[in-house]
Amino acid sequence: MNSVENALCYVLHSKPFKDTSAIVELLSQEYGLVSVIFKGVRSTKNSAKSRVLQPFQPLLASWYGKRELKSGKSVEQGGVPHMLSGKKLYSGIYLNEILLRMLHRDAPAEGIYEHYQQCLSELVDTDNIEVYLRQFEWRLLDAIGYQLPCECDAQSGAPIVVDAYYRYEINHGFIYDSPISSKNFAPRSGVFSGELLLAISRDMVVYAQQQQYHDNLSRHLLPEAKRLMRLVLAPHLGGKPLESKKLFMGISKYESSQ
Repeated sequence: MNSVENALCYVLHSKPFKDTSAIVELLSQEYGLVSVIFKGVRSTKNSAKSRVLQPFQPLLASWYGKRELKSGKSVEQGGVPHMLSGKKLYSGIYLNEILLRMLHRDAPAEGIYEHYQQCLSELVDTDNIEVYLRQFEWRLLDAIGYQLPCECDAQSGAPIVVDAYYRYEINHGFIYDSPISSKNFAPRSGVFSGELLLAISRDMVVYAQQQQYHDNLSRHLLPEAKRLMRLVLAPHLGGKPLESKKLFMGISKYESSQ
């Protein structure tokens, strides 16, 4: 990659470099995760460019260089920013964090830019944040080549059924555990319902719309989906706690105290 002109991008992270420059991690539609140094953007003369280099703002960026750290040439607004606040803002920060930890630099990840952009748009418009976060996590796993088969038992090959629990085994998949009954309804570590697996395999958002039960999705399946995604994502995120998780915990404590 010698020179790139007007690439569609989003800022995932930015940190100061020397007196007036910044190293910016960009999610590019065509090139994936790219590190670019923009010189002078933090000077008073370039305040307009500094305001453009903000998260959740579609950009058109140009850079050059063969090394991992590229040299930025220009950057301008490429669309309407996604205005996020409160939990929605922290959700956006969460998306940025997992992308930074799971994507390899200069390695295109097919569809991720579009999925990310769609998720930001949904966060702006919806109150059901969790369903879109789970949808994005699953799509991200698929994009990096770590999709889990949720339609068949990994051991027997039998189709996943709604009225059964399945045990998740790393590097294998989901294996039949037990039938669903009122006696074993309580969540157990590493065990998930067939209904959840089928919902994920069919895209949780579409599944909820088809079944017309967003209430049940929020009350039952979404907490279970969050438990599953934490388990599956953990090896890819490393041991360092996510900053967005700390922010979520802080706002949750504040709201519960009111």
